[in-house]
Amino acid sequence: MGTGIFLVAFGAFLIFAVVDNVRNLNLDAAGFIVMLSGVAQMVNAKLGDKTEKTVTHHEESADPDAPDREVTETVEERHTD
Repeated sequence: MGTGIFLVAFGAFLIFAVVDNVRNLNLDAAGFIVMLSGVAQMVNAKLGDKTEKTVTHHEESADPDAPDREVTETVEERHTD
């Protein structure tokens, strides 16, 4: 998440604070592209920090006449840093 914030800030710096003419480089366009990549990185960080795992285990019955059970559960974890 920190990298995305840095990219957005750096892109805004290029767009609004840098007043210079660089030959063959449009600093406004470069700043806009850097800002978009920062936003994309933040969205990916927010949506991509999710893991899902499936756990299957067998439960043996204490009663010899009752069948054993197989239990499957899906656990979804979301990391919040």
